[in-house]
Amino acid sequence: MAINVLVNGLLERDSGKTWFTIALYNALRSRGYKVGIYKPISGHDGWRQFNTILESIKMSLLIGEDVLNYLNYTDMKYNITLINPIDFLLIPSDYKSYKSASEYISSLEDQYKQTILVRISSYEEGFTNYYRIPENYNRVMYSLRMWIDKLYGIFNPIDIDIRQLFNILSTKYVDKILDRSLEILSDENDYVLIEAFNNISIPYKNILRNIDVILTVTPGYIIKPRFKKAMELLKKDLGRYMTTEYLLAEAGVDRLISVPPSKNITELSNYIKNNWSKYQSLIE
Repeated sequence: MAINVLVNGLLERDSGKTWFTIALYNALRSRGYKVGIYKPISGHDGWRQFNTILESIKMSLLIGEDVLNYLNYTDMKYNITLINPIDFLLIPSDYKSYKSASEYISSLEDQYKQTILVRISSYEEGFTNYYRIPENYNRVMYSLRMWIDKLYGIFNPIDIDIRQLFNILSTKYVDKILDRSLEILSDENDYVLIEAFNNISIPYKNILRNIDVILTVTPGYIIKPRFKKAMELLKKDLGRYMTTEYLLAEAGVDRLISVPPSKNITELSNYIKNNWSKYQSLIE
């Protein structure tokens, strides 16, 4: 059974989770360990990361930037639907859809208002379902609609509203898909690196039963919270400690290790490989 390492981020965006996860993966692989990366739930912005739309069309599978980086910067060969069962495509609403700039900015703070396509895949059962949110599509900027229509044509998604999406994601069946994917990866590896999303402490509730280490990434540092205290807090009141800011404040810090600036993922991977004694303690 693998050691499951949860990698979350302190910032809502650009904490550096994916770069660090890949660098840690490569460092462990260079030492002969079997390693898997698991991104239970991912989301990507089709405007800022337009290449994800092009790659999704090319691969006939909705895929985000983080998972593309896994494929490009590691030797991992797992099926995408195993390592990433759920993916959200978000598109910022068209500015012209709103009466004021403040109303527009407010819409950008709600990711569900930007969600236009969702993929839910069960690797074990061999199926993938797609869902679209028509009310959000109606606010998509015209310069992207042609590309979104191409995705819809490939995936033939089911039309639902936000409430129905919440209901689907809250089912025990979706929990089972997520749990089973992690179980498969854990059975086949020495380590599984589980990347959360945004600044959320854990990607989904059931995963609390399967976490051995927590690492929080922020620019310049890897923070290892006091594990026992962090787990107690999450199990006691997940709502209160849903974001890493509050979890870290209450759980406290076990270790704090610096990370240098890097030009790219490869440079960071090489640094951690060459300075392994400094980072090894994070996963012990």
